[in-house]
Amino acid sequence: MATRVQAKNTADGSQASVTFDSDVVAGRLIVVFLRVSTGDGTPTGLTDSVGTTYAQVGSAISISGGTGYLYWGAAGGSGSNTISIGGGAIARIQAEEVSGLTSPTTDATAQATGTSSAAASGSITAAANSWVFAGLILTSYPSVAVTAGSGFTSINLADGNKYGAEDQDFAAGGSVNGQFTLPESNTWGAIVASFKGAGSSPVLSAATPSAQRNRRHTGRRF
Repeated sequence: MATRVQAKNTADGSQASVTFDSDVVAGRLIVVFLRVSTGDGTPTGLTDSVGTTYAQVGSAISISGGTGYLYWGAAGGSGSNTISIGGGAIARIQAEEVSGLTSPTTDATAQATGTSSAAASGSITAAANSWVFAGLILTSYPSVAVTAGSGFTSINLADGNKYGAEDQDFAAGGSVNGQFTLPESNTWGAIVASFKGAGSSPVLSAATPSAQRNRRHTGRRF
């Protein structure tokens, strides 16, 4: 079972880094979502203080007024962790640490943009026992908080941030869509991604000794 251990976010868009409140644990999944306002630079990637290698998920999501970026990595070590944006960019930053996925990897992702009171990333097919994260960027401040989609728990969806996120432990696997309900029509960009761990139980192979014996007996002459 995957679990969000902690989340940390910035309340405005003038930040180049964010620091978790508690030490992170080596190997755990770290997910980072950025909203960079127009004119605030272009991230060249992320670094942190525990040596994590971050990769971008999908592509940059551009709408009027800003661009969204999603990154992930497996924590390179344990300890106090500050995540910094490369390239001199500043942003609103949402970061989370997730436990329960051994050697995490990306599984599936989708993204979309639009103008409406309902934002949706598009559907993905996620593996069983995966962690699903969805991020949202908006052009203008919402009048009240944005509502997370069915099955998701909201993160930093308070009024006035022009960005938000939601996540869930997706035990069953299958189709999932990163959806958000907005208080009024807005220009939005949304992205969803699933992350899975290694170590699922192997399927019994036909090459097992018992299967081989059965094949030999079947082919014997009497």
